[in-house]
Amino acid sequence: MSVARINMLEFEIQDDLSKRAELYEKDAPTLFPTAEILLTIKTGPTTAMSVSIYPDQQSAEESLI
Repeated sequence: MSVARINMLEFEIQDDLSKRAELYEKDAPTLFPTAEILLTIKTGPTTAMSVSIYPDQQSAEESLI
């Protein structure tokens, strides 16, 4: 069964969110190689939601290390 990890992100200013989103887009596939889906949704001017989907619990736990 797939496992989802959902994180809410909040920043002080819009520019910080933009910079973080750029870094995540570039680095996330390398940082989380077992993720099947890496998705970030901007929910407001300074907020976003990040969703990662892993094939199983073990893969999700290993991504935390």
